[in-house]
Amino acid sequence: MHMDPNRIVQVLSKTKPPWIHLVVGQKQTILELLTRKIYFQDKIRKFAIRDVPGDRCFTKQSLLRELARVLEFPPYFGYNWDALEECLLDLADWMPAEGYILLFIDTDKVLTDSEGDFTTLISILKSVAGEWASRRPPVPFHIVLHCFSYEKEKILSRMANTGSEFSIWDFEPV
Repeated sequence: MHMDPNRIVQVLSKTKPPWIHLVVGQKQTILELLTRKIYFQDKIRKFAIRDVPGDRCFTKQSLLRELARVLEFPPYFGYNWDALEECLLDLADWMPAEGYILLFIDTDKVLTDSEGDFTTLISILKSVAGEWASRRPPVPFHIVLHCFSYEKEKILSRMANTGSEFSIWDFEPV
């Protein structure tokens, strides 16, 4: 589905699922869209939007290190799945915002050594988004997974294997 920036703002400012979005297109187009065009919209201005470079997240340990760096996790972060979930749920303690968007660039490179770890990551992110949505007041938490058009089928297959609901935003010319 091709999306315009106003529709994306509507989706990302809500707390309803799906919370995971596969975005197909050129890296620069997606970065510009999320960091310049959308960020300055009133509904998103007070969101924390963080880029997670997939080319630094090949393994579970490199992914956890990169998320700790990008999200400024506290020194007690334990570099395991439980600690990741705990820190994502506590983000407001050190990164207060009206909503959170994690943008994984080059998703095809994330956890390439283990489909099981990729499934675990997606499960944790989905669970965290659901927890944020159930808070009072509810807080939007979305995960945007970027890929190029030639990687789309591979990422669709990986996502299908996770069993998680997700949307697809296509920014490639038709």
